[in-house]
Amino acid sequence: MFEIGLSQLFALILTVSMVSAGGILLAGRIHERRCEREMKRNTFNCRVCGRSYLRSGAGGGKLQKCPDCASPNLTGLDRRLG
Repeated sequence: MFEIGLSQLFALILTVSMVSAGGILLAGRIHERRCEREMKRNTFNCRVCGRSYLRSGAGGGKLQKCPDCASPNLTGLDRRLG
């Protein structure tokens, strides 16, 4: 049916293993970027005391209170002070 030499077999095994390793590496980087984006989206800096904290609650709201100084901080897409 198929005739394959020993060197071709080793080349095939090497190629398949390298493609598999590359796919696993790519999937890991995609997952890491997704986690970083989610962390950045849910991390806030208090405008009064400067502490960084994560969003509290599932839905959150337009205002999040700082855990240290309890000052309200604007959340959402536009978090500019001006």
